[in-house]
Amino acid sequence: MAVKIIGGILIVLCGTFTGIYFSERSRRETMFLRQYILFLGQIRSMVEYAGESIGDIMLKVHSVPLMDHLIGEFTGRLSSGEDIVSAWSKSVENSLDRKEFDSADTVLLLNFCEGFGEMGPAEEASRIQMLIGAVTARLEQKEKDSLVKQRLYRTVGTFCGVLTAVVFL
Repeated sequence: MAVKIIGGILIVLCGTFTGIYFSERSRRETMFLRQYILFLGQIRSMVEYAGESIGDIMLKVHSVPLMDHLIGEFTGRLSSGEDIVSAWSKSVENSLDRKEFDSADTVLLLNFCEGFGEMGPAEEASRIQMLIGAVTARLEQKEKDSLVKQRLYRTVGTFCGVLTAVVFL
């Protein structure tokens, strides 16, 4: 009898932890967008005031831990001679494959390097500011959806664990 109770508790915990895992994954996607906004703000400031090349700017970007792998891959591709747009596109695609962000956010990420360096610093900073506005709007929508999803994942995980335990016992 004790084995059944312990087994039932373990089944419920597995369902609960599965729900928690997916709810944290949903929360991480909103954190990625927040850090992308921070990243864009840093880039905008550097373009506007420093006037450096994109490779030099990317090496100086900091405080965006969820984007470190993406930025590192991008700078590596730039240093190997790849052009800006293809280096950024491939880096974003690889990050999407690693599920670092939601596939719906791919367009916002790809817009960053579209036409980068073809305008003067003031125009480039304005373009990046518009992109920040678009990402901020997406973040607000995603945060609302994320709260609902987090509760749903946790509830469904616990419910499925309890239902499974009841069925097996």
